[in-house]
Amino acid sequence: MQQPRLRGFVAMAFGRPDTDRWYAKSVKPLLEAHGIEPRRVDQITHNDDVDDRIIAELKSAHLAIADLTYARPSVYYEAGYAAGRPIPVIYTCRSDHLDEGAKDPLRVHFDLQMKNFAAWDSPEDRTFATKFRKLLNHEARPIREKLREEGRSKAEAHAFAAMSRRAQLDALVRGAKQAAWDRDLEVWTLTNNAGQGTYWTSWFRGLSVLTCSSWHGNCLEGVQFIVHHRFNKTELDTVAALVHDPQFNLQVPLRPEPRKLSHVFDLTVVVSLESLRLARVRAALPLFEAISSANKHLLRKGRENFIRRGRSVIG
Repeated sequence: MQQPRLRGFVAMAFGRPDTDRWYAKSVKPLLEAHGIEPRRVDQITHNDDVDDRIIAELKSAHLAIADLTYARPSVYYEAGYAAGRPIPVIYTCRSDHLDEGAKDPLRVHFDLQMKNFAAWDSPEDRTFATKFRKLLNHEARPIREKLREEGRSKAEAHAFAAMSRRAQLDALVRGAKQAAWDRDLEVWTLTNNAGQGTYWTSWFRGLSVLTCSSWHGNCLEGVQFIVHHRFNKTELDTVAALVHDPQFNLQVPLRPEPRKLSHVFDLTVVVSLESLRLARVRAALPLFEAISSANKHLLRKGRENFIRRGRSVIG
């Protein structure tokens, strides 16, 4: 996979012989060698208000380089804006501005003196190049990993959207199975493609139900995935029936045995291809109360004997 090209905003003093040469001889070539596009506002062709352009560049940058040489107030402002986004800020400065004997206002301000500076003595300073290269590697690596992951997610979402409804449902069932297997759960799948008695025919038109359970120490875990392309009243009645009478039985008799039951976790996950109204779910499942409307999570009200039972509905 091709490495994502990053944008690096460079904030610095313009029009100074030493800083301009340092940028041209060191910073720009090093950024380009690392696949980072240098963005220096005075070298960008635009017809905007310069302040608006600077903010636009900072908003689109993946990282910023702030050179504090000559103590330009605008550079301090731009570094603060970048840090507040937040994106990584690599601080650089001509080395004499960091000395204790440096005169104000050129000396780096007190609040930033503890930053990890890549200091430079001359435009072709090799020591600076070595440290700057290490800082670029350190900051760019996680950004690229995040961009690659976002690219993979977008590609998967595009591929999923191109599938037929049947294929999408099959993919969701496979994902639910994998999630259960990752937790060492046993899985049974009940798909209602053909009538298998009155109960199956009346309740499971087009739904896929995965039931999973496993012992972990003295804890019996159970998960019930109900997958459908949408949930209208009929389908939600199905969910209510399955909540009341799950396809797995976690009510283990309390009798002496090597693994005594101390805790049961019973979870029902409803997966829908279309948006699911929380109010409609509440009406269909009156024994549940919302604990997170934003994420459409419902929690079983009350307790049953000694067993804590929590179920979630996710749309």
